Amino acid sequence: WAEHRSFNLAHSFDIEYFERLTDWLSKMQITAYSVHAGRAAIDDSQSAAYDRFVAHLSFLNQLCRERGIRLAVETMYPDRLNPTQRY
Repeated sequence: WAEHRSFNLAHSFDIEYFERLTDWLSKMQITAYSVHAGRAAIDDSQSAAYDRFVAHLSFLNQLCRERGIRLAVETMYPDRLNPTQRY
């Protein structure tokens, strides 16, 4: 997968990227995929970031389910060295 890039489910969601990604995973017969949830920016509303995360995760889960891929969400831990970021 030559297009690997970081993303943040709490901020933005590139539908076309995830469609291509899940198509590729399916073509390679990969049956499980995991993502990090992302993080809210310090100036972002936590509830707004959570709502975006849930909506984006739901869509990604639908893409995976349609292709027979199990989706998991990995945990994110606070970055104690960077107190300007919220998780």
